[in-house]
Amino acid sequence: MNVAIMTGIDELNDQIQSEIKDSLISIYPKYLLENTVDIVIISPLIDMSTLNISFQDFLYELRKREIRIILLLGDKDSEYLGYALALGIYDIIFDPFNEEKIIKKLKYPTMFSEIAKLYLNVGGQIKFKSDSNSINSEDINLKKQIINLFTLLGLNIQNTNQLSNRELFSILEKFIIEKIV
Repeated sequence: MNVAIMTGIDELNDQIQSEIKDSLISIYPKYLLENTVDIVIISPLIDMSTLNISFQDFLYELRKREIRIILLLGDKDSEYLGYALALGIYDIIFDPFNEEKIIKKLKYPTMFSEIAKLYLNVGGQIKFKSDSNSINSEDINLKKQIINLFTLLGLNIQNTNQLSNRELFSILEKFIIEKIV
């Protein structure tokens, strides 16, 4: 079992490494993406400047490689908690953390039943920060259906992609009312 340690806290890295056989301290995130490791002990305190991706994207890349992550977070209000849960990262230790807690987590992975209550802390719904400005697939499908109705009714509406669904419905409603009256 290859364990990479990357907490961003040098003293903690050294303490953990002294307790875990076959472990290494990594100071470059890129190393973890280019080499085979089984488990990563990591925190958002690491220096991400050598990669052009966010900490969240780095966690995603690690999980894509089926790497088990033991994530050290400041508290349950951490901006990374919901993202970690969505990625299936259940081995989460909140501050204060020490090598004993980390070694215990390494030996005894967290079961979903133990972490389930944390889903409630993130509002019962996992939401990524970038999602707040994006259009969901239902809205896109609805817009396509409205545009198809325009085509079916022979309406030639320009710049439909720039109009909201509400504006498109309003145009459709006016057209139908004019035809009925």
